[in-house]
Amino acid sequence: VDLPRSAAPRVASPAPPVVLTVTRDGAVHIGEERVEEAALAARLAAMKDGNPDLAVHVRGDRAVPYGEVLRVMGRVVAAGIPRVSLIAEAEPAAAGAR
Repeated sequence: VDLPRSAAPRVASPAPPVVLTVTRDGAVHIGEERVEEAALAARLAAMKDGNPDLAVHVRGDRAVPYGEVLRVMGRVVAAGIPRVSLIAEAEPAAAGAR
């Protein structure tokens, strides 16, 4: 396809989401860095200052009680970040399924 040219500036691609992980032992990590839960909201708020459209994806180990993961998600929202999602791994396809 021969696309037309434009003088309009390129649209900036959105920044990738911050991945927040709740490990089996209840530790919270931003990316690979362990963060004390008491400091989590302040750290996220500082990140949001640099990126107002910041999104956070929360990964919770399956052994962590659901309520604990929701509590961490609540801290994200309390930090002023409404774009928070819970992520999980997809189940493997059934044998023989297409």
